[in-house]
Parts: sequence; structure tokens; C-alpha cells
Amino acid sequence: MKRLTETKNNEFAPSWSPDGKTIAYSGLKRLITSSETNMEDTHVWTLEVATGARCALGAAIDNRQGRPQWSPDGQALYFTVQSKGSVGLYRLPTAGGTAERIGPALEARGTVGAFTIGKDGLVVAAISSPAGPAELYTRRPGGDGALKALTSLNKDLLGAKKVAETEAFTFRSFDGRGIEAFVTKPPALNRAAATRAADELTFQPRHPTRCRKSVNRASDRMLSNTGSALSSMRSGFRSWYACSSHVNARSVSREAA
Repeated sequence: MKRLTETKNNEFAPSWSPDGKTIAYSGLKRLITSSETNMEDTHVWTLEVATGARCALGAAIDNRQGRPQWSPDGQALYFTVQSKGSVGLYRLPTAGGTAERIGPALEARGTVGAFTIGKDGLVVAAISSPAGPAELYTRRPGGDGALKALTSLNKDLLGAKKVAETEAFTFRSFDGRGIEAFVTKPPALNRAAATRAADELTFQPRHPTRCRKSVNRASDRMLSNTGSALSSMRSGFRSWYACSSHVNARSVSREAA
């Protein structure tokens, strides 16, 4: 067995190119800490086996990238990218250049899970969204570039349900850093639902009483005026975040850009 890399970083998820000359993999640049982890996002790299030359192919995309898959002709790599509440599928030429977002659209906030590339370049991906569980979608090379639904397994189930709307918003933390968050607005607001949502917020606050009061005030405003519900929740979360040192909300997802 021959060692191919001599770094103090992490390299994982290797994949051979179709011609057997290059390995694509996920990698980091920062050193591993005593906790065997770091805060760096993984990027896509390539390694020429004959020369040992490495290339941070995905460095131009400053977001977390999933494990790469080769195109059938070896001229491009496909991988997922996390950004602004979505996980999109991208295609990046191995020779360099601009990455192409295969889908879903950034504003759709969809999430690509598993995906595969056929011999003819056909892309098949499982994509979920805030509106429903994952379904299969396809995109053919040389077409109009649109993703086409292949399955609708949850159509009957979701047709009888009213799915809550999820909206993104940003707020400033105590140090001025912009924080992106998401709020799911219940289809019908009531006191019991608002109380349960407040009870599901767990934290280790510097000022527990003030934090709880700020959330309760936001809940009261939600109940008294549904038209200003989002504004009230934003205000509550700003106050709550500023006095909390740790946040864990099961009903709210937050991703820092």
C-alpha cells in the first residue's frame, strides 16, 4: 500500500476518475485540534496520482461541499453545496471555470440528498423542501436545464394537509454579526401552540428570566395580532439570542452563511 498524501489535515471520500489518473476527494486545510475536529467547511479537491499534485478545485465556492462524483467523461465533478438554507447540486469542470448550479433554485430552499450521474449524463437526485419530503427529479444534458419530477409519492398525503410556511430572516447578534434563521409559522395560531413552541426552546442563558420574558412577550403579540406574527417573532428571537449563550430550537433551523 502506498501513501498518496502527506498532510496534517483530513482527506476523505476518495473517488477515482474514469481514466484512473486522478482522485477526487473531500478535504480540509486547517489542522486537526485536540478535539479531532475544526470549524472549516469541507471542499472538493483533486489529486494527480502520478505526480502527487493537489488542487483545491472547490475553493472558489466558499460554502460547505459534499463528497464529489465524477461525470462519465471525467471532465467535471458533481457535488452538493450548502448555502442560505438550501443544499444545491453543482457541476464544476475539472479544468477550472465557473460552477453550474444544477438545482434546485437557490430561492426554493430545496435540499439535495442522494444523487447519481448516468452514463449519458442524466442527473437523478432526491430533493426535499420545506413543503414536503424528498422526491426524485431528473435533468438531461442539453435540455432546457429544468429539473423534472420523476415521482410524486407524497402527493395524496400532502394534498389533505396544510403545510406550514417557512420563511427566512436575518438579525444581528451582540457583536454585529449577521445571523440567518428560519421561522415556521403555524397554519393556525393558538395559545397552546405558542406555549409549546416556547417550551421547546432550551438554552443556557446568562439572564434566564429576561430571556423567558422576551419569548413570552413575542408569543403574546403573535396571539393578539396574527398580522404582525413574523415581526414579533423576529423581535423575540433577537432579544433571546442576545442574552443566550447556547441555543437549541427543535422547531427553528438556523444556518450561518
